[in-house]
Amino acid sequence: MINASDLKDLLHTPGISNRSRVVLCLDVSPVAPRSATEVRGMIVNAGVVNAGKMSVVTYLERARDSGWARKLPAGWELTKTGIAHVATLVKHAAMTTDDAPPEPIKTLRDHLQLIAKEETRAFLEEAVQCAERKLYRSAVVLSWVGAVAVLDDYIIANKLNEFNAEARKRLSKWKDATNGDELAIMRESDFLHVLEATSVIGKNVREELEGCLKYRNACGHPSSLKIVESRVIAHVETLLANVFKRF
Repeated sequence: MINASDLKDLLHTPGISNRSRVVLCLDVSPVAPRSATEVRGMIVNAGVVNAGKMSVVTYLERARDSGWARKLPAGWELTKTGIAHVATLVKHAAMTTDDAPPEPIKTLRDHLQLIAKEETRAFLEEAVQCAERKLYRSAVVLSWVGAVAVLDDYIIANKLNEFNAEARKRLSKWKDATNGDELAIMRESDFLHVLEATSVIGKNVREELEGCLKYRNACGHPSSLKIVESRVIAHVETLLANVFKRF
């Protein structure tokens, strides 16, 4: 539960999304269902730029779609998932400069709101949280899974026929995929080669992503491999530049 005096600083957390802003307002003490008008007033009074023009209802509905809020006859309130999200936001805002995550991790967090598909966004949200908490193996694995999900979504929306045609040439038993679950049947190394062959990515990008895949596989199994922050950051930065920002 947030004190009203703390709300202003929280609403000005660098990189915070408007969807997270409205969720924070729902957790201010005393907690009670709040109308969109009341939430707008709280954000305006905190001095957030262009808050008066913000479509608060839209962001509340997006929070509902994310499982963070629900609408009652008396107004909007948080769900248990929303309360947990607020706790993460508060912890993130409380980080000191020394504890702040490296820039690629902060950039990836800022990028989350641009990802439309909820399942993909959830994977990346978890990857960011793992990186911020220095759970590096988990961050590597989840960021890779999120990147593949983004590529799957792009293929389904834009290149499915070409992808299936190329896959049939390379894999004699391939059955045309129609969704992400069916695309996931293909080995990820083969997946990258088909992406190159259909001009979704170039050769150099494919080679970089193969390096990320190899590192993901190394991190995904118990081994003597030592995981260091700089290598994890390089992994995330490669995915950010070549997948998340492009697709």
